[in-house]
Amino acid sequence: MTGKSEPLTPLVFDTDLVPPPARFTAWRSALSSLDVTQRGPDPFAGCARLWMLESMVLTHARVDALRYDRNEARVRADLKDHLAVVVLLEGAFTGDYGRGERVSEAGSVTLLDMRHACWTDATRLEAFILSMPRAFLLPMLEGCDPHGLIATGGAAALLTGFLRTAVETLPQLTRDHAPAVARTIRDLLADAILDACRRDAAHATREDALISRVRSYIDDHLADPIDVSAICSALGVSRSALYRAFGDGAGEGGGVLQQVQRRRLHALRAMLADPDETRPIAELAGAVGFADKSHLTRVFKREYGCTPGAYRTHGPDPQRAIPVEDVPLVFERWTTLLD
Repeated sequence: MTGKSEPLTPLVFDTDLVPPPARFTAWRSALSSLDVTQRGPDPFAGCARLWMLESMVLTHARVDALRYDRNEARVRADLKDHLAVVVLLEGAFTGDYGRGERVSEAGSVTLLDMRHACWTDATRLEAFILSMPRAFLLPMLEGCDPHGLIATGGAAALLTGFLRTAVETLPQLTRDHAPAVARTIRDLLADAILDACRRDAAHATREDALISRVRSYIDDHLADPIDVSAICSALGVSRSALYRAFGDGAGEGGGVLQQVQRRRLHALRAMLADPDETRPIAELAGAVGFADKSHLTRVFKREYGCTPGAYRTHGPDPQRAIPVEDVPLVFERWTTLLD
């Protein structure tokens, strides 16, 4: 297991280190939750430094003009569920997040909920991108729905200034400091978003509230048999409301059942990463509702890129040396941990 005293060394991805014909494809491969197209002519250029701060992925990126699309079909297919925040330093982008077209300019903070469809059309830009679990930020937002909100003003400027200082200071810190850094960023972000929420008078939808209730139920009953009928009965909701909230996945109720599996996998991953948790993997698997070892191994490897045993032995190990061509894959796995 990687020691927490190790320095917070970033992963670095620079398209200058990739053969020219493969540069845009390599960059796009890190953004599997989006359809990405070039706005300008070849050659494409982009570079990024990425830090895993336990509850947050912090990226500092400079990238050529691109268009990003996330349609309803993709939302339902990939079940991405984290938040992405763009703190814009240079450049601009226009986007539609379900409320009509809006423009984000340098100095702004734009929050995107990966549960919703959107598109953005961006110039060449420099930005910080913060990726985090919904549960890490939303409880601080007093019930407002932040998707597509654009924050500006003093609170946004304070967040931007802290991030500029943070990326220069992180190499002097260790992984012990990562949770505190993430919490500080989260607190500053919450202030900026709350300002924008109050201005826009945005409030959480019933669907968001239902999704939160379902997730809490799943987390409280991981070891129990869970199906659509059990959830509907326990929460007093209809199947149709449940399907609207989670989508139908590959079949009736599939989106809900995929959510159950993902919550179980995340709970098991947390146990395997805990050095004080010494119970056998089979016992841990049973505690979160996995009875079939071969099925568990297959779905765990698909989700995290390794078997449960390898994860327990080596952990996610985000500080190991990563070949430049593998950085997009690692970023995708990091953001998967946030969903």
